[in-house]
Amino acid sequence: GRYTRNGVYRNDDFELIVVCWPTSVGSAIHEHGGSRGFVQVMRGSLITRTYAVIDSDRPAGYARLAPAGTRTMQAGEREILVPGADVHSVSAAGGNAISLHLYAKPLDSFFIFSEGGGTCREVVSRYDLAPSTGSSRRPRPEGVKASKGFPEGPGEKP
Repeated sequence: GRYTRNGVYRNDDFELIVVCWPTSVGSAIHEHGGSRGFVQVMRGSLITRTYAVIDSDRPAGYARLAPAGTRTMQAGEREILVPGADVHSVSAAGGNAISLHLYAKPLDSFFIFSEGGGTCREVVSRYDLAPSTGSSRRPRPEGVKASKGFPEGPGEKP
């Protein structure tokens, strides 16, 4: 009934994650914490719904969004996420799906949004399966850890 975030590799510069999406399961509306993201659908298809931030006071928890578009991505298709234009939700379309996510600057925390409620809040990024690490100095930032059930993150409904 939820998707899983499986860390493949992480160092101080980037992280690589495989996300497994069960049929009709989706994420909350979220952004990517200032990271540049690259997403490729590996199996199945995903629906991405993008949003424009009309007004926001993110530390205080207020945000007003407007739908900006919908795209269905098939296996092999890619999407680039640019900070400031990366607010979206993602869901599996018509069957299970798998996607590969590369974030240039690991995702330590980010904001999730309530489309109708006008609210947002910052959450700490977590994994269902923790990645290997390329840095002996800092395996994972404080607060970023593996967790069963991924209780906070894009999959959480605000």
